[in-house]
Amino acid sequence: MKEQLFIMRYMNQHSIEESPLTLPLIDSHIEEINDAWRSESGLLDAEVNPYLYYWELNKKQSGLDRGTACYLYSERMVPTFLADVKRFDVEPRPANAYPIRSGFNFIANPEHLSCFNDVETWRGFKNTLDHLPDMITHYLNSNKVEDAEIESLEEIRKQIDSLAQLVHAWDAFYGEEYDAVFLELAAASVQGVEPIARRVLGHSLWQAFAKNGANDYALATLDLLSSTLTPVDLDRDTLQAWYQLVDPVQGAERFSSMTTSQSQILVASDTRFNLSGTYTDLLTGEPANLADFNGKLVFLDFWATWCAPCIEEIPELKEIVVEFRDEITFLSINADAITDALDADGVQAFMEKHGINYPVLFDQKDRSLAQQLNVQGYPAKFLIDTEGRILAHPSEGRLSLSLPEVQAYLESTRCVCN
Repeated sequence: MKEQLFIMRYMNQHSIEESPLTLPLIDSHIEEINDAWRSESGLLDAEVNPYLYYWELNKKQSGLDRGTACYLYSERMVPTFLADVKRFDVEPRPANAYPIRSGFNFIANPEHLSCFNDVETWRGFKNTLDHLPDMITHYLNSNKVEDAEIESLEEIRKQIDSLAQLVHAWDAFYGEEYDAVFLELAAASVQGVEPIARRVLGHSLWQAFAKNGANDYALATLDLLSSTLTPVDLDRDTLQAWYQLVDPVQGAERFSSMTTSQSQILVASDTRFNLSGTYTDLLTGEPANLADFNGKLVFLDFWATWCAPCIEEIPELKEIVVEFRDEITFLSINADAITDALDADGVQAFMEKHGINYPVLFDQKDRSLAQQLNVQGYPAKFLIDTEGRILAHPSEGRLSLSLPEVQAYLESTRCVCN
């Protein structure tokens, strides 16, 4: 915590104003912070945590460009993570679990798996991921892990399992087995691997095919992306540019033919949800009967006061509520009671602090809306159409939506209506 506060303070006082960032500038900035941290901590060989540096720099720059992000990932964060695993792959000690867990949360970013520059580094990384579940099991069986870390370590084990297919695909990619990568990408599209991971893998794959003169395979890869990723997952202007890079003559026409029937943001699923039950609206203090909203397009937003991403979305939600007030019924569902956080009075105080001026229903454990919709994490969003069907991602069948997906759908519907 002391190191994190130091990095935040130092980077506020010595921010990098240049844009775009250059790698020598990044290296120089890191060394300056290292020197300052050594002086502050009294440790002659101390170096700032690269995860914390990445986190703070990403916030200061409002999102790093790919080159900078990849450099910090492959040259700073991954080596630190590998060193931590090697150092703590011994007799478990209570303090050793946290660095592994905090590091994994950064290096397991699917978007950054394209950042490795050579096969040797990749294989070292993959071998560590393969070994990590056994190491975590060893820690958990030792009875020397603090209670606060047990759940986190178990979650890491689950995340490694969920990453396995993607890691296998990237292993084939770095081994230049591109035909195998194509099959993995197709399988990932069917099995619901998150869109950003498929987009990054697909982008690297079509470029590799094109570089090797296999333009037909490059176009087939783009066809797969166009048919399985929505315009929210992959911007159509970007996709068209990729087609034209592969085939300057007929790429635009192929793009048009592939995307004409693939423009849907969301589709009606076979899952229906009947709105029912009475819950307190914390904005007014009055009861709200959900049955009154059946037959309308309803936007359900599940959130909690302890959820940082939920808090970040509040300003956007305010804008959406105003912009689409004539088209949707917006119901924010607070899950603090379900997650043993604040009571109703505490949530109301939170709402006043953050200027929340839209309806917020207080979920209840004995009749939880979150449990009825199988909410696995927060924030979570659902759209229910006028016939009571939950709208889903067209290729994945995913019911829980992101805010950009909801907004894009509402905008596309408005365009159709007008």
